[in-house]
Amino acid sequence: MISRYLSKAFVVFLMVHLTAGFAESGAGRISANLENYLSAGTQARRFWIGCAPISVRQEIAKVYAKRGYRPIWVDENRLLDAGREFIKAAGEAGHHGLLPDDYYHGCLAEWQKRLASRELGRFDGRNLAAMDIMLSHAFFKYADHLAHGKIDPLSVYSSEMIEYPEKNKAQKILGFLGDMKTPYDVRQALQALAPAGDGYKAATAQAARLQKRMASGAQVHLDSGEVLQKGDKSPAVLQLRQILAAEGDLKKVEKTSLSPVFDAGVKKALMRFQKRHGLAADGVAGRKTMAALNRPLHDRMHTIRANLERRRWLPRKPARRRIVINSAGFELNAWENQDRVLKMRVISGTKSEMTPLLTKDMAHLVINPYWNVPPGILEKKVLPKIRENPDYFAENHFEVLSGWQANDTRVSPEAINWSNVYIRNFPGRLRQKPGPWNALGQIKFIFPNRFSIYLHDTPEQHLFQRRVRAFSSGCIRVEKPVELALFILKTNPLWDRSRIEKIIKSGKTTAVRVHDRIAVHLVYRTFWVSPGGVVNYRKDVYELDKALEKALDSQ
Repeated sequence: MISRYLSKAFVVFLMVHLTAGFAESGAGRISANLENYLSAGTQARRFWIGCAPISVRQEIAKVYAKRGYRPIWVDENRLLDAGREFIKAAGEAGHHGLLPDDYYHGCLAEWQKRLASRELGRFDGRNLAAMDIMLSHAFFKYADHLAHGKIDPLSVYSSEMIEYPEKNKAQKILGFLGDMKTPYDVRQALQALAPAGDGYKAATAQAARLQKRMASGAQVHLDSGEVLQKGDKSPAVLQLRQILAAEGDLKKVEKTSLSPVFDAGVKKALMRFQKRHGLAADGVAGRKTMAALNRPLHDRMHTIRANLERRRWLPRKPARRRIVINSAGFELNAWENQDRVLKMRVISGTKSEMTPLLTKDMAHLVINPYWNVPPGILEKKVLPKIRENPDYFAENHFEVLSGWQANDTRVSPEAINWSNVYIRNFPGRLRQKPGPWNALGQIKFIFPNRFSIYLHDTPEQHLFQRRVRAFSSGCIRVEKPVELALFILKTNPLWDRSRIEKIIKSGKTTAVRVHDRIAVHLVYRTFWVSPGGVVNYRKDVYELDKALEKALDSQ
């Protein structure tokens, strides 16, 4: 609905004399007005057009100059089909988690309506020129946000948390703008600039469905304060059925049942819901499950918006072979083109030692690695144990080296007075010998980055049975290291399972270079749609969504 203010602003605009001396009709008059608006100066031109002030980039002015100031979206006294298509697309920006009014949708839609109805009389050349400029500016802004996100990652996250390559899509966007002729051109441009993967498309479809549910105002609330489980009979079970049906977890035949009895069908549907939300899939509606069932739809929409934005920060041409680790979902997926060929559980960093967000290429892996203890872990976790236990070195297979060079010599730990040793005066380097006791397990995977983060095996296999697995100091512990190594070395005929296992058994430290490109993406997804179309939500363990949601709401 167009506000009273917007309508008044629109009328005021039509009465304001933006520029003088031009006749009121004809494509040539529109071009003359466009040139008058855009040709002066070298800086961005700022106008009050319709209901909003805009600053037109010089690159857009150059697009118009190159085409002889011919309009892109209008012709004489009408809006072209491409213009109508873009206004429609801007109105659906919410499907991408973006705000339609960031792209002047309300103003442009009102303009379109009044132009079509001639409600304000005939539009003259300068008004049509102004409309064309606003459409071009809105298109560039929307396309830019789809291309690499609305928000600069470093404006919401610390540089110690994120590192993605810089992207400049301006020339590609301007190329689309200069060639805009038909509705198909609009659709093709926006589709080409947004992330192309099926996961992003499925996420936007879910956003659209959620917006429709929100608009209907229909969200059932589970009122029961008691645990609900199979065999229970109460009005709350009917509410549970309604929620599970709306969520898509009850099958069609189950949706028609109005029984207040918690039967096998309800339990099965609830288990599906729990699994999708990262909860214990026991089919019992306890405190955590009820909180997820009653989570407001607008809160879920905030989560979807944050995740869509983080997707837009990622590179658009994924490597043919790639590894994607979701530190919020504690999962690793390995891909070849569009096929997921490997899946496993992972352990990611704690909230105080978060796994960063980054994209790098795998460089090499090390079988039977040494573990050089990082200063933070040495200070907080290891030194106190050394002081308490004289046998700590022997029991945990540690050794002290004189420094950090390859040819440094070993230092006898017995010769050191550990009661006087602190991180600032530590005599060299502490490392753990290879073996099943090693904190890195039997294989580590290196993709050089400024955070010194890598993937590795772990002797603490029992931790993979936990649902929330934020236990590490930032690096990623993988559940199936040999399978991951086989994926990485697949194109190298010299390496197979038997050779890897033979070297592990030998205990010899062996580095293996990776010859073909394998991208590693460390991502943070609290919402995603799986390849099978299953909608998943996870707890925001690092609390990264809130700041991003707030930034997305800013104009």
